[in-house]
Amino acid sequence: MILAADFGGTTIKLGLVREGRILARSRLDAYANRPMAERLEAVACEWELLLKTNGYTLQICAGIALSLPFLTDPKSPRVLGDFGKFPGATNIDFAAWSRVRLGLPVALENDLRVALLGEWTAGAARGKSEVVMLALGTGIGCAVLSSGRLLRGANNRAATLLGHSTIAHEHPAGRCGNLGCAEDLASTATLAKLARSRSDFAVSQLAGAEKIDHETIFTLAAQGDACSQALLQQSLKVWAVMLQNAVIAFDPEVVVLGGGVEPSESEPAGIHLKGASDRLFAALSLAKQGRGRLLLIGGGSYQGGEDVTVFEGEGAKRWVEEWQLSPVPVQSLGPCRDTHDEALKVAALAAQHSWKRVALVTSAYHMTRSKAVFEKAGVVVVPVPCNYLSMGMRGRHVTWLVVPKADNMLYFGAWMHEIIGWWAYRLRGWV
Repeated sequence: MILAADFGGTTIKLGLVREGRILARSRLDAYANRPMAERLEAVACEWELLLKTNGYTLQICAGIALSLPFLTDPKSPRVLGDFGKFPGATNIDFAAWSRVRLGLPVALENDLRVALLGEWTAGAARGKSEVVMLALGTGIGCAVLSSGRLLRGANNRAATLLGHSTIAHEHPAGRCGNLGCAEDLASTATLAKLARSRSDFAVSQLAGAEKIDHETIFTLAAQGDACSQALLQQSLKVWAVMLQNAVIAFDPEVVVLGGGVEPSESEPAGIHLKGASDRLFAALSLAKQGRGRLLLIGGGSYQGGEDVTVFEGEGAKRWVEEWQLSPVPVQSLGPCRDTHDEALKVAALAAQHSWKRVALVTSAYHMTRSKAVFEKAGVVVVPVPCNYLSMGMRGRHVTWLVVPKADNMLYFGAWMHEIIGWWAYRLRGWV
């Protein structure tokens, strides 16, 4: 078993991992302005709690894996620069800390490179040996896999600084010193400054926005705000140039996009990918593994504007087909009122095509009710749960009832929704 931790700017995600499977997980507030030594102790204590709560001991653990938001030297193992987060990280001997505190060896790596290895091992880049991953959000990050190995370079920073490339030499030097740096032209870190420098900012809705980030930009651009639309177009053009440059430079088989940018409720891309993304990509993964002959997509609908109704299933189908993501045909179930409506439509198709069973992909917290509804409708299902919200929702460690944090309220709301939904369906005879 491996003790794993991903140090992010907002949260630290922790897990107990065995042979690629997450046995338990938790998270802590990052407090990235606090010393690294302090946060490491908090992580160690949380690991010990996870082990105890789930009936494991430290003695069965083989080592520690740390994903860090820094350039690292995995051989030392040390951090090469802390860049203002978790101060003091460069002074820590991680090998000594892990040996003294937990009696285990440690491996550490840059967080985006870890994400790339994850996609290569079990995700969108599985089976590929030439891969580029770009992270769009606070900055523009890049990691590269070449001939099946991480591209590191002479100073272990190959590709990681791609976001600081000059793409507009007529612009002044940015925070890094480079002229027309891509990150300065399209990242969350500089978005507010870029907005305020525009002549139309004063009359824009952005002037009264509590926070200027890409979520705000996407939302206001869809509402017709000219300043937001211009900033959005600039970001999209910069990201497109960076994507093109990465393809030209590294000649990958596939480019994986990640990071903290997602569309607003208005969905400029025509699809709403938040928690639903896990379900969609889990289904696509099954299709790519040859586990099915047809990809069925359900979903409800919402108002995308005045007199415009957006059907989620149709939007997802169009997106999958435009990006050629599925090796099998894709079919939308059309607008569905609820899970029961989806079950009836799938049951009719199953009877029409003589399907023996259907892989049911949905969020883990919704699987119990969903499986019961489909079986009641006469569909033989193979459950494929995904989008796990919390280790506490699957075990005895009910952390989401302890502290009223935003994530915990989300989990509590999901739990209440399922409890109420189960009894409502039962009263209707749907389960």
